[in-house]
Amino acid sequence: KPQHAEDKKSNASNFEIENIEIKDSSLSYLNQQSAQSFVVKGVNLTIKMLEDSAVMIKGGANFHQNQDLSGNVNVESKVLLSKSTVTVKDAKLVLNVDRKGKPKIALQSLVSGEYLKQTNILHLSGVHVKLNNQDLGDLSNVKVVLDSKTFSGRYVVKNLNVQTLANVFEAKLPHVKNKDFWKHADFAFNFSGNDQHAKVSALNAKLGEMALTGSLEIPKFKPLTLSPNLDINQFTVSNFVDLKGLIFRLNQMHVTGNLAMVPKGVDGALTVTSKGALLKGIDLNKLAVNFQKFLASLANVDHIGRNFQNIRKELISLNTLNPKGQVNPNNGRETKLYNLNVRNTFAGSDIRLDHFRWQGEHFYLKGDGDTNWKAKTLD
Repeated sequence: KPQHAEDKKSNASNFEIENIEIKDSSLSYLNQQSAQSFVVKGVNLTIKMLEDSAVMIKGGANFHQNQDLSGNVNVESKVLLSKSTVTVKDAKLVLNVDRKGKPKIALQSLVSGEYLKQTNILHLSGVHVKLNNQDLGDLSNVKVVLDSKTFSGRYVVKNLNVQTLANVFEAKLPHVKNKDFWKHADFAFNFSGNDQHAKVSALNAKLGEMALTGSLEIPKFKPLTLSPNLDINQFTVSNFVDLKGLIFRLNQMHVTGNLAMVPKGVDGALTVTSKGALLKGIDLNKLAVNFQKFLASLANVDHIGRNFQNIRKELISLNTLNPKGQVNPNNGRETKLYNLNVRNTFAGSDIRLDHFRWQGEHFYLKGDGDTNWKAKTLD
């Protein structure tokens, strides 16, 4: 709609666009070398000017790539315009994707934020995302400085079903005996960084019975380098490793290190400490006491036989399995361990155990060694 300037000295005309409407348009792309095609059709877009410098944007389209992928996308948002800012509140995005022979994807998101024109800064006050009706949590207080490529913000998600999320992307999670382990997860953390490095701080996470706190730095993206500084309340090893029915739980763990993912494997070092551990189903301390008595009785022939029988009974009890070949972890036997300290260094496919020490009530374990997972060697 042309609107002539009131200033008679000027012959210029200003144009005000009240509405833009695109209906049933299409766009196609064909790569002749690979015979891959991508078609967008049924494109609908409406931009309507509202009062108070506001714009209503609605749009949608269908798409498909050969016979392997198809779907649709829809957007709806009210945009407030001013000389210094562009503001959106609860902008809606809905994306549906059908993949041949793979799980469908249904993504929904709500976005609120503003763009500051003068400083070239993007603020996102809230981003909420759902995937296949699974709540993926909220981003808040996000700040992106486009000139310096820096970013910061906070992420919170509660009751996340990690297994469902993995199924959507056909990702394989580590096998866990506890079938509910991956079904309930909580995460909350701050994040910051730029295009060179990043950091996760104020981390609070819960996965199954395991709670994590601390931070994780990424000093480099190329090669990807991780520097964890994590506290773990407890970690049940027997959930991930078959220990023939034994339950092995580490308590009050602390993990620190610096690991770089390189073409040959991993470079760096990792230190793990644990103030306490419990091994249910076996009593190594009792075996150690009987063995000490046996050694002490070598000078007395009358006691050798009796102490040897005690050791024999303990060894037999260690190998007492139920018909399924499993130890009963609730048989009243347990081993308490203290002050685990392990330090590993990594060089490609080679792993060096620099230090290992673990204290029991009547014994301790210590050692070092090397292993190469590619060459399948152990020293």
